[in-house]
Amino acid sequence: MAGVDETRADETQTMGRGSMGRGSMGLGRSRGATHDPAAGPRGVCPIALTRGLAPAPLRRHDPGMRSLHELAELRSLALHQAVAERLVEAPWLVEDARQRILSRVQSGVTSPCYAERWLRLLEGPLEELVASMTDASEHGAALRQTSPFSFVIPPRERWRIWRDARARWEASR
Repeated sequence: MAGVDETRADETQTMGRGSMGRGSMGLGRSRGATHDPAAGPRGVCPIALTRGLAPAPLRRHDPGMRSLHELAELRSLALHQAVAERLVEAPWLVEDARQRILSRVQSGVTSPCYAERWLRLLEGPLEELVASMTDASEHGAALRQTSPFSFVIPPRERWRIWRDARARWEASR
């Protein structure tokens, strides 16, 4: 990245943004680490470079971003609670989700370890599936990031759920 003061970029690193607007997952280097020139310019998100995106500087831990991450997890949990209610009413949606996972695996979009976990859940008892997808733990949050149920909640209802989740999040701050 020509013209960037590498020292300044290292100190004020900002979050890289992917094509979906999500930030990087804390890819900053520890102090004293040696820079590998093959990894690209110092202070630049390596994921952005490998995806052919405009290089964006990285950001060290930012407490405000942590709060936004918590909001995203709260929204995801709320959406999956609504999906769980739909699955109880319309269990045939499970087969649609299974087909989505198989398609994602075939196209290489979903990690095989998460695909296997989802397939086991989708082939098991509905109660276990619902419990796993609405689990508030870190494991449940990771599982929801590769959810095959994005088609279940229509856009207007999804936006309502997001607004409600944000209101609860803001009230708890």
